[in-house]
Amino acid sequence: MSISRLVLPKTRVRRSLFVLSCCFILVCCALVIQKIWVCCRDTSWHNNNNHIQCYLGRTVGIISLCSDIIGDTILVAVPVQMLWNVGLPRSQRCLVLTIFAASVLSTLAGIVYAVLVFNARILYVYRGLLIGLATDIMVSYL
Repeated sequence: MSISRLVLPKTRVRRSLFVLSCCFILVCCALVIQKIWVCCRDTSWHNNNNHIQCYLGRTVGIISLCSDIIGDTILVAVPVQMLWNVGLPRSQRCLVLTIFAASVLSTLAGIVYAVLVFNARILYVYRGLLIGLATDIMVSYL
C-alpha cells in the first residue's frame, strides 16, 4: 500500500495495487489457516516433552516458498517498473531501487526456511531453534 501513495488517486494502477494488496492478505490468511489445520490435525507433537513443535511437512514448505518468491518478485518488480522513468538523479534512483531490491534478502531467508521445514525430521533436536531463527530473519527484512 505504501507504493500506491506514489500513484494518482482514482487511476487504474492504484486500483490494481489495492487488489494486489488484498491478494497478499488472502494468501497470508490461507497460509495461517493451512498451518493451523496441519498442526491441529496431527496432535502427536502435543505429548512430546522434549520437542514441542508441530511438524509442518513438505506441502506447507512448498506453498510458503512459492508464495514468498512470487510475493517478493512482485514487491520488487512493481516499484522498479513505476520508478524506472521518474526523473530522479542517478544517485537517488540507485538508492530507491536498492531499497526495493533488498526484498531479495527476504526471499533468501524464505528459501532457508523452506529447506529447514523440508528437512525438519532430520534436524530433530535443533529443528525449533533453526526454523525459529530463519523465521526471525525473514520477518526482519519485511
